[in-house]
Amino acid sequence: LKFDQTGISFQRFYYFNKIIDKSNLTINQKTILDYGAYQGAFLFACKKYYNAITIAYDYNEEGLKFAKNYLGIDKVFKTQDIYSDVFSEKINICTLIHVFEHLGDPNKFLKHIRDNVLDENGSIYIEVPDIKTSHYSDPTHCFTYSQESLRYVLEKNGFEIMYINNHKIFGKTNKSIPRRNFQHNIHCLARKNSNISFNEFPNQ
Repeated sequence: LKFDQTGISFQRFYYFNKIIDKSNLTINQKTILDYGAYQGAFLFACKKYYNAITIAYDYNEEGLKFAKNYLGIDKVFKTQDIYSDVFSEKINICTLIHVFEHLGDPNKFLKHIRDNVLDENGSIYIEVPDIKTSHYSDPTHCFTYSQESLRYVLEKNGFEIMYINNHKIFGKTNKSIPRRNFQHNIHCLARKNSNISFNEFPNQ
């Protein structure tokens, strides 16, 4: 299976799969909601590997049609308001792969999915560029994250970190783009836990 972006999507699944295994999280036959699913290639890998119930969430109608009609993604949902959209079932795990940094109000989003989207044992998986190695030329990025600040915003909103680390980006390096030859992404898996002790003192 090969079309635009599938190579990147499948490599992103590779890291997701390794982190799920390391965290001993069971998601076989569970419901996976992918925010910013685009054409559904990441969810396709989840469906094949975990026999998961898959939900593609995106504003791109053509991408959603492809995900549903050609990749067999179980359900598609066109974005209305990411801060209030709810689904007919509670979600076991939601994924945001290069989506979280585009959100203007990450606190509002995390509170919403914790209270209204995830089931009682629900988890969230996030992949974002690492501020320590990324370039700053993307005007669509509302925030850039380090491991420390990503942990801070998740714990602030009632999530417990199960795994967080950075890994090299995918694909060929391009030395004409600043930092591209050593750029990293942060991968984070967290679960709902409103009882964790949170230090409100800001990171410096």
